[in-house]
Amino acid sequence: SKEDNVVIQIVASKDGNPLSLLIRLLCNSPYSHVGIKLSDNYMMDANWGGVKLRELPKKYDLYEVDVTPEGKKRANSWLKRQYNKKYDFIGSIGTAVYNALGKKREKNILDKDNYYTCSELVFRYCEAAGIKLLCNVDSANFHPGHLSTSKVRLIHKVV
Repeated sequence: SKEDNVVIQIVASKDGNPLSLLIRLLCNSPYSHVGIKLSDNYMMDANWGGVKLRELPKKYDLYEVDVTPEGKKRANSWLKRQYNKKYDFIGSIGTAVYNALGKKREKNILDKDNYYTCSELVFRYCEAAGIKLLCNVDSANFHPGHLSTSKVRLIHKVV
């Protein structure tokens, strides 16, 4: 039942570096990065160094979505198996291009299996928990800005 549900928390952030600005511009997004909050200090995310446990950024917006305890357990088990997987550089270019062309529903042919962008990792994590964040977007075309239009609730606004 709904009372027994737990939450998944998602961190959304941006900074002033040129790549961050480019991501936000190409994807028309308020954010350039997302990750899965695992504790008060840490999140799991994908960046150039691959899928890793990292400290939370100094400033971020926090989103959450209700899931069943079994769903969260499944998602966490899936996430552990993604640790150290590589960042999908080519796929991230595809994400920007597909979204800029209005083709976010189409399969991103530049996407590499078992390589992740930050937002694809979050999307697939939620899928493993039984939550489809957006029905009309291919997982490889999900970008940080889609978070604010998906099934998650904004619970803490900072950036």
